[in-house]
Amino acid sequence: MKAHSEEVRSKTLELLRQQRSQQEISNRVGIPIGTVEDWAAEWRKSGMLVGYKRAGMEFMQRAKQMSNGYYPCLRKRYRSMIWSDHVENRQFGFENILQAIHYYLKDRRPRPCAYCGRIPDYGKVWGLDRIDSSIGHVPGNLVPCCSSNHESPKLSCQLSKSKFTLLNWMERSMSRANGGIVPFRVVEQRLERIYTLAKDLGSFEPDKEVPNG
Repeated sequence: MKAHSEEVRSKTLELLRQQRSQQEISNRVGIPIGTVEDWAAEWRKSGMLVGYKRAGMEFMQRAKQMSNGYYPCLRKRYRSMIWSDHVENRQFGFENILQAIHYYLKDRRPRPCAYCGRIPDYGKVWGLDRIDSSIGHVPGNLVPCCSSNHESPKLSCQLSKSKFTLLNWMERSMSRANGGIVPFRVVEQRLERIYTLAKDLGSFEPDKEVPNG
């Protein structure tokens, strides 16, 4: 385990006391969010973050309320995005989980896959697919995407799309489903709806109505 300097710990403690988000602290100090959480728990226990404990509890309660019972699965999906962008040295575009809840839920229910329309299993939410796989999980580049299929994992949109650009994959999948070549204009119309959804989700503000799609 990498040892961190006292300077890094002191800076992290200062930012926590300023009620900065764990994502912001991770980005500014250069340590994993898990380390921030561990230190915060240590300092709360010792009394060094007395005020932060209540703020953290209130934040979690709000997130749980907005998640409508899907918080455990949603939080797992969210943290997976953080980790994958960290490992691949990509930009991560959210400061906290509240900014991402509407990507997973619409009218407090799980969103369907943006590509095939499948609904996740009970109590689950789909993960988010990067439309442009060359950049990270950032607003405007994400839509819900199925990651499992009861017949075969290979039939999930996430896995079947992974080796192709969105255009090439969409042409292949629509032609396969149709039993023959689909006119390019039809493919374009489908892509336009997906890009519009990604744009609407990216411009959504939590205090306003959730976008359709």
